[in-house]
Amino acid sequence: MDFLIFLTLSVVVSAETSKESCKDMLQGYLTGQLSSALGAYQVEALRREFESFSIEVKKALKEVKEKQVADMQLIQEVQNSSIVYVRWGKKTCPSNAEQVLSGYVGGSWYTHTGAAVHPLCLPKNPEWGIYRDGTDGGKAYIFGGEYETNTVPSYMKTLYQHDVPCVVCLVRRRSVVQMFPARKSCYTGWKLEYHGYLMAGYHGYKAGFTYTCVDSHPDTVHGGHANKNGYLFYPVEARCGTLKCPPYVEGREVTMVFQILLVFCVVVYVETNKESCKDLLQEIQNSSIVYTRWGKKTCPSNAEQVISGYVGGSWYDHTGAAVNPLCLPKNPEWGIYKDGTDGDKAYMYGGEYQTDTVPAYMKTLYQHDVPCVVCLVRKRSVVQMFPARKTCYAGWKLEYQGYLMAGYHGYKAGSTYTCVDSHPDTVHGGHANKNGYLFYPVEARCGTLKCPPYVEGREVVCVVCSKE
Repeated sequence: MDFLIFLTLSVVVSAETSKESCKDMLQGYLTGQLSSALGAYQVEALRREFESFSIEVKKALKEVKEKQVADMQLIQEVQNSSIVYVRWGKKTCPSNAEQVLSGYVGGSWYTHTGAAVHPLCLPKNPEWGIYRDGTDGGKAYIFGGEYETNTVPSYMKTLYQHDVPCVVCLVRRRSVVQMFPARKSCYTGWKLEYHGYLMAGYHGYKAGFTYTCVDSHPDTVHGGHANKNGYLFYPVEARCGTLKCPPYVEGREVTMVFQILLVFCVVVYVETNKESCKDLLQEIQNSSIVYTRWGKKTCPSNAEQVISGYVGGSWYDHTGAAVNPLCLPKNPEWGIYKDGTDGDKAYMYGGEYQTDTVPAYMKTLYQHDVPCVVCLVRKRSVVQMFPARKTCYAGWKLEYQGYLMAGYHGYKAGSTYTCVDSHPDTVHGGHANKNGYLFYPVEARCGTLKCPPYVEGREVVCVVCSKE
């Protein structure tokens, strides 16, 4: 990178003669041949002016050099920004990504009530620590994964009971990666990583699951075609009620897309002095974070709206429920599908507030359907939900504050703790007891939870904060 600096000097000197210009006087001083037409006073004034000018030039050059070093470091940091994601159902990464590892899906047994809900991508070359072979004593287990796609038409049906591979992918010069349900194309400004089908566990099984995006053209594990079960992947079908139909369709399989936001993808240069290096760096320093604002239709003023939609999730009393809620778009896209709730599938319903036991305005939300909005904030490096806080820690910036919510403890379905905005919106026309994925306020229970500072039976707040 080359920097050209043009300096313009304007000096006004009061003299009795007009025969010599400022340029002539400066040149004369520099060469020691100043015209005798100027008296000692004028020479001394010019000398002081030039010394002052020289100091300013040296200072400016030093600042430019320091700024150049800082800017180059900043550019390097931006270039080093990377994201990592798992491509479920594939052995290789897209052409723009680097492969970290290619392995096998691991997870809990589909009928274990105490199952871990998340699948993992296990390496083919495991390492070990302290161990004792044999299934002895009280332990958690990890099994392999298997496709359960016998009720899906076309090529997806041929994957039935094959074992599931996975690959961990790294993409450089990217700031954020996000999975969007019910989409197979990217939103403006986002770049496709892969698209696929939303899958989870069968709703009637005892184990909980998570909604996972499995590639639309899946691979299989060599030699893994046998009904050995383990962590099972079933296609997800939409179920109307709290989930709005239309645009959703009863019993239709839901797609999914993985997208990344570009950090910077062009090399820029300046032909004029209208833009500073600082301005350019501010443009390309596009580190961003994405979060879901549960219970709201709009993002905070500092954030850009990616989508505004409806909460989707599993039925509150299904033992095999996917535990994580999703923010579904109002304009879903579809892949291969067969309408109707046919065969063994995972299901997707809408979400509903269960706030009848909470005082004040929160009580009026009872049995209303729950909206959501996905928000993007630029020039942030991380976003975090902090439970039991309604203010951010020092150095963090507030995105929104709310109440911690989850499923009722006595229901069969698992759920996750979710931060629902403290001033929630509702879905128009969605006030009816249709159930689905239910949001109950969370109360503190003393014992292993320390009281004080916590208080038995008090509703817990939460805050979502970001950091540059």
